[in-house]
Amino acid sequence: MRGSEEDANTNSRLRTWLRWNWKWVVALALAALLLSRVTLHFGFVEEDKQQAAEQIHRFHVRVNAGQFNQIYDDANAAFRESLSRQDWVKHMQDSREQYGAFKKVTFFKANVITDAQVQVRAVCNSAFEKADATEMFGFVREGHRIQLLSYGIFSGSVPPSAQGR
Repeated sequence: MRGSEEDANTNSRLRTWLRWNWKWVVALALAALLLSRVTLHFGFVEEDKQQAAEQIHRFHVRVNAGQFNQIYDDANAAFRESLSRQDWVKHMQDSREQYGAFKKVTFFKANVITDAQVQVRAVCNSAFEKADATEMFGFVREGHRIQLLSYGIFSGSVPPSAQGR
C-alpha cells in the first residue's frame, strides 16, 4: 500500500510541476527542434565547400571554352531573374577580353552559410593570361546540388591574409 501512495504522490507532484512549468517545457522542446534543424546541415559543410570548388572548376573550363550560355542556363533562377542572358554574355565577353584565358586558382576560400537556404560564398585569387584577378562566387543549395547565385571579378588579387578577416 505504501508503494501506491508514493506513486500517487509522485504523479501529483509531477502534474503540479508541469502545470506551473509547461511553457518552459514547450519552449525548450521548440528550441531543441530548431537547433536540431540548424545543426543537421553542419555535417555537410565540407561537402558543400567541395561542391563549390567543383562548380568553380567547371565554371573556369566553360569560360575558357566560351560557353557563357551554358553557365547562365545552369545558374539558379534568382541569378537568371536578376540578369538578362545578353547582359551576362556581354559581361563575360568583356571579362575574357580584359583578363584573357583562365590559367589557375592561386588562393581559394569558401564559407557555408546555413540559413533558410544554404549558401556557399567563395573567393578565388585567379591567374589569367593577361592579369590576375579576384573572383567572388555565390552559390545556393537546391536539393542535392549547388547552383551559381552570383559572380563578380575584380582586377588584382587580395592577399590571403586580408581575406581571412
